[in-house]
Amino acid sequence: MGIIKYVKLFLGFRDIQKAWKEEKGVDRPKWLSRGVLGAVLVFLGLLLSVAFGVNLDQTVINQLKDNLEKLVEGLWALKPVVIALYGIIMVIAKIIKEAKKKTPETK
Repeated sequence: MGIIKYVKLFLGFRDIQKAWKEEKGVDRPKWLSRGVLGAVLVFLGLLLSVAFGVNLDQTVINQLKDNLEKLVEGLWALKPVVIALYGIIMVIAKIIKEAKKKTPETK
C-alpha cells in the first residue's frame, strides 16, 4: 500500500520528496523521481496500446495536432487576461495584508 500513496502524489503533481522525507526521515530513492515514474507511465501506455491493438491512422493524428494547435492559440490569446488577473490578486492580497497590520489584535 505504501508505494501507491506516492504514485497518487505523483499523479496529483504533489511533492514526493517532501512526503517521503516527512514519513521516512531520509531522502527519497532515485527511482521514485518524476522522470522515472513518467517513463514507466509512457512504457505502460505503449504496452497497453500494443496489447489492445490501438492503431492511430494519419487522419486521427492530424486532427489531434490541429486541435492541440487551436488549444495553444486559445491559451496564448488568454495571456493578457491571466496577467491582469494575477495583478488583481496580488493587489487584493497586499490590501488584506496591510489591513491586518493596521488592525489591532483583539482577544
